[in-house]
Amino acid sequence: PDERLGEIACAIIELKEGHACSEAQMQDFCLDLPRYKRPRKYIFAEVPRNSTGKIDKPALRERYGAAHLIAQEIGE
Repeated sequence: PDERLGEIACAIIELKEGHACSEAQMQDFCLDLPRYKRPRKYIFAEVPRNSTGKIDKPALRERYGAAHLIAQEIGE
């Protein structure tokens, strides 16, 4: 959540097995994006998928949405 914009950009990154990436590398990669479009938060985790293999957006929002970020920031 963002007081001014309502939401902030967040990137959920699922790495292939045997590959590595850091938050700093992702920030460098996104430098060409306008500042307001750059993710403020990077989460390296498994992306939930539905039975057809597509990204399950409702599950993604539930797992990593605003409630998750708020709980993470206050240490729950």
